Amino acid sequence: MKKVLAALALLPCLTVAADNFYFGLRGHVHEGEFAEPYLVDDPEDTNNPPKKIVVTEPHSVDFQSFSVFGGFELTDFLAAEFRAGVGDDDTYIDVESKKSEAIELNYYIGAYLKPQVKMDNGFTPYVMFGVTRVQYDIPNEPSLDNETGLSYGVGISYSITENIAIGLEFMSMLERDEAELNSTSIGLSYTF
Repeated sequence: MKKVLAALALLPCLTVAADNFYFGLRGHVHEGEFAEPYLVDDPEDTNNPPKKIVVTEPHSVDFQSFSVFGGFELTDFLAAEFRAGVGDDDTYIDVESKKSEAIELNYYIGAYLKPQVKMDNGFTPYVMFGVTRVQYDIPNEPSLDNETGLSYGVGISYSITENIAIGLEFMSMLERDEAELNSTSIGLSYTF
């Protein structure tokens, strides 16, 4: 599995000079759920500083992130793509409807295969599947958490010009017992 991931990750780098290489930027809105225990300020404690309590139930968070991506169209029907992104650090955990400390989405990287259908009207619907590694930071935990898992998604792009396209995508980036991360994104790409 690691060899496949490494080969997919290197493919865009090896094909920079070739036709049908593309790169771009994406803006993401993520929904996540993390089931690991973490410490938060006790909302009922009026002392300064308040005592900490352990929360062990799954908790939902929202992130925003930006990613860069590069890929190569192997055929008109299949592309290989690599992505790397960084998240924000001010997303709050909803603990009994009160905002608390943030879980930080530090970065994610992924390699994907992208079956696609190019249409005459400029639209290209596609699906994606591959592997994503996510690093996030839970408050008051001594170490960063890393999760790697299978990813899949669906999207559509539209060619504004011969070289420039915009796109909309929905992706399940990570589905593990400890963490789930889904993404809705818009992107802009340039094809050589």
